Amino acid sequence: QPALVEAFISGPEFTVTLIGNDPPSVLPAVQRALDPETRIGIHALEGPGREAVTPRGSPITPGRLEPALEERLAALALRAFAALECRDFARIDFRL
Repeated sequence: QPALVEAFISGPEFTVTLIGNDPPSVLPAVQRALDPETRIGIHALEGPGREAVTPRGSPITPGRLEPALEERLAALALRAFAALECRDFARIDFRL
């Protein structure tokens, strides 16, 4: 089966949600909490069908969401929404 393999980026992770069409509304960006050891998003380590994973220490949020960065993430999310021909709702995740 096909697989996508990418180099791991250990920096902060942000999520941008878009709702609606023509144009979609961009909601404020949210920083995802990371496991302090693996730096994998806590949301990816637990969920339905998986055992709950307790982070090794307190989750971390290593980035700062400055206004210029949030504007850039919103612009990139809008471009992805359009390029992928999304409709009604999308969530775009960024790793910096």
